Amino acid sequence: MRKIVIGLIVALCAVGAFADSYTYTYTSLGNSTNTSDALPVSGWLDKIEVSGLGATRTNTVTVATYDGTTAIDTLANATLTTAKIIRLRVQPTDNTGTVIPAVAGTGTNSLTQLNVPYGPVLIGGNLKCNIINDHANSNDVKVVIYYEPLKR
Repeated sequence: MRKIVIGLIVALCAVGAFADSYTYTYTSLGNSTNTSDALPVSGWLDKIEVSGLGATRTNTVTVATYDGTTAIDTLANATLTTAKIIRLRVQPTDNTGTVIPAVAGTGTNSLTQLNVPYGPVLIGGNLKCNIINDHANSNDVKVVIYYEPLKR
């Protein structure tokens, strides 16, 4: 029994060791827009935490993959007056990019049944943060991306 408990503890520690995070902090000047360089993250996205440091002012924070200066796949788009936590899960698409939908039941007392599970998002490549400050004063913004790195 003792060996089993020790084995479970070691396994749980090993699972927790795979998680990683990346913190991006930026001081957005008054009435300005900034897009970061590509962030060094790749793997399965767990969550994104967005917060303003110091005085709360209105910022719009977008985390997306970019093709040059154009956002292609937006993972987070938050108007920041308080801290936000975004836990993104998505339905898969077919080969045309159309979301595979849930199936609606028939009859008076039927429920919609999801026949396709939501899954985590794979991130990497040209992932950037875009921060728009709609206030005259500067503001510090912090974006923390939690993810499980890909095995290499």
